Amino acid sequence: MEKVSIVKEEKQNIQIEFSLFSIGDDFLVAVEGGDVPHIGAVTLGNQKEEITSKLKGHKEHIITQDIFHILKEGVRGNILVAGGIHIDYISIEEIQLVQEMCQDGASKVNKILKEITND
Repeated sequence: MEKVSIVKEEKQNIQIEFSLFSIGDDFLVAVEGGDVPHIGAVTLGNQKEEITSKLKGHKEHIITQDIFHILKEGVRGNILVAGGIHIDYISIEEIQLVQEMCQDGASKVNKILKEITND
């Protein structure tokens, strides 16, 4: 496994980090941030199939699925998106901001994937 890149998003004191690893033709994207980074959900798949799993009480599956859908078209192999973002006393506005930040970060990771996979 080789660490390829790190993408960071920061807005209104919220930080989210995307770590991209290559494993042959496959990729792992670890998404972490907030007050307590962790793994709460994963989405695994390729252009033909996907599965998502979350731990009880976690809602990060929404984010891992969104990120997976942004990234899957540019990759020949499989993609695993693992994520956990916990922010104490998060507001509705902050939830929306986190979703936007994850989409922005995923778009940046997608550009990196296109550069890697087109070589």
